[in-house]
Amino acid sequence: MKILPFFTLLILLVSPSCEKERADVAWYQYAQTGCADKWEAGQNHSDKEVIDAVKTYLTEHSIQFDRIMVAYDSSLFESCKSCFCKTGRVIWVYTSIEEEAKLSAIGFKTAE
Repeated sequence: MKILPFFTLLILLVSPSCEKERADVAWYQYAQTGCADKWEAGQNHSDKEVIDAVKTYLTEHSIQFDRIMVAYDSSLFESCKSCFCKTGRVIWVYTSIEEEAKLSAIGFKTAE
């Protein structure tokens, strides 16, 4: 019985790597600020709350996406208290390159 969870985990880990690279999609990133973002979730919110707020914002503004995730980059952290200061949290959106202009207008940049 212990083998079943192992194989389930193995399948989940391997499945994303089986996806084919598509030229018409890309990752876009946004460095979260203390409280100057377009959506209603700031630095004191959990990752899930931020993801949910970004999903809602993008949907309400007719921006389609495949995935959203959050990561941290300590090099982006700014130790100031102003709303525009970077928190180190990076929001990643995976979507069609056709959405690039809309995402760029709200501060997202093409991932390098």
